[in-house]
Amino acid sequence: AHELADTGAFDVIYGAGCHCAQPVENYNGTWIIYGLGNAVTVTSYILGNEVNNQGVTARVQFAGKKGVAGSWRVNRIDWVPTANVRQGQYQWCPISDDHPDGACWNETEDANQRQRIWNVIYSMGADQNVVREWNITAEQAGSSGK
Repeated sequence: AHELADTGAFDVIYGAGCHCAQPVENYNGTWIIYGLGNAVTVTSYILGNEVNNQGVTARVQFAGKKGVAGSWRVNRIDWVPTANVRQGQYQWCPISDDHPDGACWNETEDANQRQRIWNVIYSMGADQNVVREWNITAEQAGSSGK
């Protein structure tokens, strides 16, 4: 990712592959989302191996660079911590703090896994003013005029 960023050709690099949530980093002006984790692949739930049942859904917002016509920059990265288990079935499930679809495992386990993903996302110093946990419920309420 650093080699790609060093070319200067990218504003954001959006990675995938590892079955675990990975950090977000701003490296020399390029945002790198290292890995999205596991969305729906069936894996065993073995104590201590929870990372294989976690993921991240990310949305990247771009805005023009002030005073530079036709240019773009990453303005914001919203992310949702996710699980690939919903009440014992392998299915995508958001484990965000606002619980938009209810508990995935249970409230305690969801909170523990959400915190673990949060720690990983920010482990390489991502700016929390740019990289923010996505509150789906608040966004939906705002768009419907509630």
